[in-house]
Amino acid sequence: MRELVVDGHDENQGVFAGDGTLPPFVVFDADQQENIAGPFNTREEAERHREEILTGTAPRLDGVALRAWIDKLDN
Repeated sequence: MRELVVDGHDENQGVFAGDGTLPPFVVFDADQQENIAGPFNTREEAERHREEILTGTAPRLDGVALRAWIDKLDN
């Protein structure tokens, strides 16, 4: 079984870490060590998509939107 986790942005590090309370949220593939879906506005949205991925739906990652969100948080 794939190990997929929902994670949030760590304000102090500027990277996706383990806080899981602040948006943007992503689905992180622990086996591949990469974000595979997101960004999502809520943890619930990310968790729902995580379950969809586990049942066969292709992951939806918008890398441009995720980078823009991170850049906005960094400023």
